[in-house]
Amino acid sequence: MRSTRALPFVLIATTASTSASAQTLACYPIRPGDTAARLARQLTGNADNRYQPWFQIVEPLSDTVIAKRNYSRIQAGWQVCVATERTRGFSVPSAYRATPTSGVLVARGLAPQQPAIDWRLLWWVLPLVMTCTGAVTWASTRRYLDRRRLLVAYMTVFGQRFVNEFERPLSGNRPAGAVIASRIRFVPRRRRLEILLAPVAGRTYPNLVDHRMNVEYDVERIVAILDDGRFVNAALYSEGKWVVIPFHMAHNR
Repeated sequence: MRSTRALPFVLIATTASTSASAQTLACYPIRPGDTAARLARQLTGNADNRYQPWFQIVEPLSDTVIAKRNYSRIQAGWQVCVATERTRGFSVPSAYRATPTSGVLVARGLAPQQPAIDWRLLWWVLPLVMTCTGAVTWASTRRYLDRRRLLVAYMTVFGQRFVNEFERPLSGNRPAGAVIASRIRFVPRRRRLEILLAPVAGRTYPNLVDHRMNVEYDVERIVAILDDGRFVNAALYSEGKWVVIPFHMAHNR
């Protein structure tokens, strides 16, 4: 039988803790006919312990830890390494001659075991993450809604002032009552305001078919009177009975 040699140091993490700690190991040669279950039973008293992170089978020539799914194909001459504290209280057969080692190894082909994850942490981490995410989302939504309300407020005031100024010379000494129909349309995400004007029953002004030049003149006149550089008007167009006067709110204002 090939004599055992000292293996490098291996990191072993217990499943009861989320932090990895180095443990003293004892490595034993694997003999012909040995199985992982038999080795675990002989060394720790329970065959199921072969699935524990502190029970490792190693191919010593290449310092390779054998995956537990391959324990059905172990070979004589390999070694089994067990945390010494796990073998206390059991009578290890004399045929197994141990080579104690201790410490932490990061070497060729022999990576340290990853610490077990304590999933109980999710019970308080997940709600905390969700709360923080919700707070950030609400803050962003709040800012968006505040900006939108502010834009609509500016547009409403400007639109009403425009309509009042358009109506003023048309009212004159005429009987009380509306002289034009009006609507205000908002598109806040595009910073766009549309003022819609139409004649009331019995009147023909304003419209772009018979009075385009007069309407355009009145629009230019009112824009100059209001003198609000935040709003820039564009070309007029018709929409059914309505004259649409579009404005765009400048970003730099």
